[in-house]
Amino acid sequence: MQPERANWLVAEFFAGTPDRAKLLRDLSIDCVLIGPRDRARGTLDPTLLPARLAFRSGDVSIYKCEFAPMAGRQGGTHAMKPESKGPDG
Repeated sequence: MQPERANWLVAEFFAGTPDRAKLLRDLSIDCVLIGPRDRARGTLDPTLLPARLAFRSGDVSIYKCEFAPMAGRQGGTHAMKPESKGPDG
């Protein structure tokens, strides 16, 4: 992913993208780190994320994303998106 695209997605996430859970899942995000600068970006309520608090130190929190199991996802490999027919078409 290009740095410009990644920066834009982060900004959208903290500003209130319509479906944060979908964004996290689509990008296979494992953890969300939230610090003072991130809180200042927008209105993120971490209790609404599909995540649990994994670590907190001072003003910094790390949330571990937890999604329902997907068919085909095992041991760190990711299922293909439903519209994908795979490499053979």
